[in-house]
Amino acid sequence: MAAAVTFCRLLVRGGAAAWASCHGARAFGVLTSPTGEKITHTGQVYEEEDHRRVRFVGRQKEVNENLAVELVAEQPVSEVGARVTSCDGGGGALGHPRVYINLDKDTRTGTCGYCGLQFRQHHH
Repeated sequence: MAAAVTFCRLLVRGGAAAWASCHGARAFGVLTSPTGEKITHTGQVYEEEDHRRVRFVGRQKEVNENLAVELVAEQPVSEVGARVTSCDGGGGALGHPRVYINLDKDTRTGTCGYCGLQFRQHHH
């Protein structure tokens, strides 16, 4: 739910039309403005008379429909036995620097700041 709220906040930057389209719509995925223009993950949408729309004259605006927030949300929460775990994004050249995540919070869950994977401490 937090990701949906963040996504809607980003849409505020796109104007009132973009914000209005966020309410009552899916939490994730590519939204379209009232003019039919696809809204990007950053909330980029232009009014009909905006001069920045000139780059899309004669061609369609290309928007990646695989939003990172959706892809991360599809990953299951990893159960770990320890109170501290580490994440390196899958290791190797495609990963990220190793970070250690403290699971001592009340929720016993933690999220990697680099890749968004979630970890939960398994209660014994």
